[in-house]
Amino acid sequence: MMSRNTVGKYPRFDTMYKTKSSLDFDLMKTKIMGDRKKDGLAGYSLWTAHIVCGFMMGVVGWIYKWLENNIVLLRVSGVQEIINLQDNSLIGAYFFYAGTAVGFVFIASWLTIYVGPGAMGSGIPEVMGFLNGVNYDGAISISTFIIKIFGTLFAMCGGLCIGSEGPLVHMGAIVGVLSCYLPV
Repeated sequence: MMSRNTVGKYPRFDTMYKTKSSLDFDLMKTKIMGDRKKDGLAGYSLWTAHIVCGFMMGVVGWIYKWLENNIVLLRVSGVQEIINLQDNSLIGAYFFYAGTAVGFVFIASWLTIYVGPGAMGSGIPEVMGFLNGVNYDGAISISTFIIKIFGTLFAMCGGLCIGSEGPLVHMGAIVGVLSCYLPV
């Protein structure tokens, strides 16, 4: 049995942690990147990949915001219709508003838990881990991309206090990886 004085003490006295390392490296400072020609076809293909990735993420972001605005407007107009039909009674409108919120959040949580668990959370830690060499299964895939779009969309339309910035970073990383595999 360990004594109370050594439990949870830092710094650690064993050297096990010194043998572990991650694949963290800076690609731009490597010898391969330094010796690479920066003109010609390689430069054009790099800029083409950047332009394609930026354009695709712009389209995805525009569609995402358009869908979000239209779903919220439909929800609010449904509430207003119920208020007008019931002679300014708010009880039916409240139950419609709350019911659609519960429904949207249920769809978002069901999608992320059972269909695409790689789309849970903001996605920024997964992207940082991926860039540091950690292979997180399902973090970068087309199915995760689609689930991330609709899960975040339904969660925000359901009224959850989440931002779209973190999920858009994750979606951008997926678009960036997938744009490398275009047949151009």
